[in-house]
Amino acid sequence: MPRSRRVAIASVVGMLFMALIFLLAIGAQVYITNAQGAASAAQAQAQQRIVLKGQESLSFGGRPSSLEVTNSGPVTATVVAMLLKFENGTIYDLNETSSSQLQAANIPSGGDTMVEGLVPNGPCTPDRTTCLEEFQAIVGSRVPGRAVGVDTSLGNTFWYVPSAGSKGWDPSVMRTSSVESTSAYSYAPIPGLAFSGGPNTL
Repeated sequence: MPRSRRVAIASVVGMLFMALIFLLAIGAQVYITNAQGAASAAQAQAQQRIVLKGQESLSFGGRPSSLEVTNSGPVTATVVAMLLKFENGTIYDLNETSSSQLQAANIPSGGDTMVEGLVPNGPCTPDRTTCLEEFQAIVGSRVPGRAVGVDTSLGNTFWYVPSAGSKGWDPSVMRTSSVESTSAYSYAPIPGLAFSGGPNTL
């Protein structure tokens, strides 16, 4: 094969190789740009979820026989699980211990729902009493250490503590020794109640 022909073929192969490298570089740049966009969107969504979680607020009120949970926050709250806490420290997640699951309940801002209506049907382990019987035993007594909690889709848990009341008053707030403010956000107002305290304080 003549030398000039070999040089021409080498030049064509070299150009094709350079074109391939160029296309790969463009493809890599497009992939990186898309990945950065997706990461930014996911970060923004996570930040928005944190803000919404901080704004979410549920409060309890009414008599034990007609206990209601009210959404006193600015956004719709979705209750996804119910917890029963006993004086020995045991906490039952009724979605795990019951033979039937709690159906997610959407409570719009300012709306309320009967707590008893959130209790799953069926028996609760280990003593096979029904979840409703266990729920009624807790809200109908003032045994210290007993409480009913609801979990929301944003990861908050709100508790009703019957023993926190006195003189027949039904409590609407759980008193806790844990850190109640973990950000710079203000406490969400609840009608009839006032809060004080700074960020990251008890």
